[in-house]
Amino acid sequence: MSDIYSEYMSRHATEADRLDDQFDLMTKNIGFLLHPDVKASLPAKPRVADVATGSGYFLGCVQKLYPDAQLDGFDISPALFPQDVSANTTFRVLDIKQPIPEDLKGQYDLVHVRLLVAAMLPSDWPPVVRNAISLLRPGGWIQWEEGNFVNASYYPGASGSSRTVSARRAGTMFNRALLTRFSTGWNILPDEMRTVGLENVVAEFVSSDRLPETRTALTVNSLIAIFAWMRKMTDQKLPGALDKKDLETLITETYKDVDAGCYVRYDIHIAAGRKPLKE
Repeated sequence: MSDIYSEYMSRHATEADRLDDQFDLMTKNIGFLLHPDVKASLPAKPRVADVATGSGYFLGCVQKLYPDAQLDGFDISPALFPQDVSANTTFRVLDIKQPIPEDLKGQYDLVHVRLLVAAMLPSDWPPVVRNAISLLRPGGWIQWEEGNFVNASYYPGASGSSRTVSARRAGTMFNRALLTRFSTGWNILPDEMRTVGLENVVAEFVSSDRLPETRTALTVNSLIAIFAWMRKMTDQKLPGALDKKDLETLITETYKDVDAGCYVRYDIHIAAGRKPLKE
């Protein structure tokens, strides 16, 4: 298995906490955990798969809505899998880029995916969409959320300060380095779902700053990821990496921007579709 995500980010408890916080903040701005069309179609005891599950945080949220659901989390790495899980929750290593094992095909009422983009190349999307959809039983739904980080911009807040330079520099370096990955996915998911025959395809997006009260926390959350990546690049002395002194200066100045009200904004795209009851 090729764990591309680990080339940019580490898998440890601190990263799990950041990802869980990010999930909460994005969900608040989206306005729902499950799209209304999806929620209206689920049975009382759904079987739910979460692809690229990480710590399984999404499954814990679903369990609060459906206590009797069967919840299965899949990830290419088991590093963030929780140790204490309920009897109706399982975790399993799965590379969604590879053919799906026969015992998993057609088993789920809902397949959920969020933020797979950092682990994807443009050519990965069509086969990965097909693989994820193969998990669905007839009438089941897939719901997938991705961020358009290519359009991430840093704005001054309402404090009267115009400090944004360092934050913009950090964000630009990150986005340029991962541009090949960030430039697609969010913009093709609905069409890919239609291509493989899904019905009732939903395509929506919201701004990451829709709720002003989440702006600072979401910005800090994003910067933690960016600076973790930068430190990894610096430690490995990769081309374009800052030396340690310049990096620490950039980090200090960027958080001064945030303290002055600077915040990030990008689009969060939601795509969903239903597998026909009859093939």
